[in-house]
Amino acid sequence: MINDWKLGMRMLRYAHGIKMNCIAAGLVMLLEIPAVILGRMNGNGFPAFYMLLVAGMLPTQALFSLSVAGMVQASPLKKKLQTKIPALMNFSIMAAIYLTGGLFCGIMVWGKLENREFIYENMIILAIAIAAIMVYMGVAYKHFIAASAGLLPVLCFMMSKGLSGKGLPNVLSGRGTPFWQVLLGGFAILAAGAMAEYLLSLLVYRAPMDKMAQSAPLRKEI
Repeated sequence: MINDWKLGMRMLRYAHGIKMNCIAAGLVMLLEIPAVILGRMNGNGFPAFYMLLVAGMLPTQALFSLSVAGMVQASPLKKKLQTKIPALMNFSIMAAIYLTGGLFCGIMVWGKLENREFIYENMIILAIAIAAIMVYMGVAYKHFIAASAGLLPVLCFMMSKGLSGKGLPNVLSGRGTPFWQVLLGGFAILAAGAMAEYLLSLLVYRAPMDKMAQSAPLRKEI
């Protein structure tokens, strides 16, 4: 498993548009800093981490661009590059984003104990949103329109709950739940999302790459 993850990271250097993806990820990170600071001043900076999910998707998107090449199509690694390796890479990146958000939440809880329940609910909401994105990415590069139609309503609903301040009713009892349990619960949701992504990618593996899921220059190669 670790070797597969390392292989995926090494293969990224050959991905189409990897430099532009890195620049885009850097810009998102720069925009994230003032968003988090402003949110922290208002007592709820956690929803700002939704911006990082965009940057988190870019490496996996770049990895899928490799499958357009004829050399990869003829390679014995083709199946791994479209199933197991993207799922591992996606999980590791999204887990890092979630951990960053979780640590930030710990700071917010320490600063304002009265917001603990709402902040804990936002941790679960973000974990569910990340899991939904993982499920989406397991299908999107073979069935882009269908996957997008399924993701958008879920993502909009979860983000609206996080941004509205209403949270999810009865999702947990924030005042009686330790921070570390909420954090571990979020990672469990992420792990379930990664497993679902992998299993769905196996189901759609034999389908051709969807042109709509690739950038315009690559569509000519599909």
